[in-house]
Amino acid sequence: MYRVKRSGRVGTCLLLVLATQGLVHAEPVYIRIATFNIANFGATDEYERSLISLVNILRDANADVWALQEIEPTDKGAQQVVRLTKLLNKAADYYRTPRYEYVVPEKHTGDERVAFLWRSPAALQSAPTLFAHNPDPDGNGAPVFQRVPTLAFFRAGNFDFMLLNCHLYTKAKGKSSEGCLAECETIGHWLRGMNQGPERDVIALGDFNRFLDGKAPWRCLVTLAAPDYYRFPLLDAIRNEDPAFNLSDSNPSEGKYSTNSGKKLTIYDQVVLASGGVQEFTDNPRLGVDVGIVAFDNDPHYEWFMDDWRSATAILSDHRPVWIRMRIDLPDDD
Repeated sequence: MYRVKRSGRVGTCLLLVLATQGLVHAEPVYIRIATFNIANFGATDEYERSLISLVNILRDANADVWALQEIEPTDKGAQQVVRLTKLLNKAADYYRTPRYEYVVPEKHTGDERVAFLWRSPAALQSAPTLFAHNPDPDGNGAPVFQRVPTLAFFRAGNFDFMLLNCHLYTKAKGKSSEGCLAECETIGHWLRGMNQGPERDVIALGDFNRFLDGKAPWRCLVTLAAPDYYRFPLLDAIRNEDPAFNLSDSNPSEGKYSTNSGKKLTIYDQVVLASGGVQEFTDNPRLGVDVGIVAFDNDPHYEWFMDDWRSATAILSDHRPVWIRMRIDLPDDD
């Protein structure tokens, strides 16, 4: 039997022996990656945001990388991101947590922009770019995307990964022309293709405006995922709690699974993980542990306005943040 001392050579030798025999394991190291449709961020007049409350919501998610959607494509939109980051960092300084950096890409299409925030150990590796794709595959002059997604490349520890920040359209039109169906099809084919590329750690996230009850755009995205090209971690975790939930055609059974605070029993916001990134995730995700929803509207602190959906949208957002955790201490697999 080994003798254990709190200090000294015997204890040190014991640790070396145990480590050599595989009996001592380092704790896994994770980061959180989150998405949040922050709802008309930077719009004027009625949209007077409660930035302090938004800081509290973001801190509750405790994410190291944020993909934000619905940033107004104006100077005020970018200025609001700056103000939000400054307040986040005031809180970070107080609580002695890492400070955030941010970027609001200038290039965009449609009626909004996106933004990214990140903190150590995550670091942005290159300037974000618009998603490269065939903008008019059927030649009818209608673009595939109303809002072209933005791609950003990050590294945290041994984990280097690409994020595709999306806000998909709300209407389903022709299969290969503009509309959510074409957008889902294009993203699905891209995720499948990325599994064969040099960088396979790929996550598409954002507001997918999911059509529930098996509507064509969502069913297209689910079908293209088969058998194992990409997966839906949030939906997998919900199904683990509610086995009757069918990710291809079901509404969530309870409001706690909703990602839109104004429309209960809906799942708009998604994190879609390409199969190249599954090593850093888990095979059996648990809600609130491996992936989660920040249901801030269930917090008593916000009871005073959450019965008024319009007020909640203007002050905070009609969407709930969604996060996923990924390991960053495993050997880089690509």
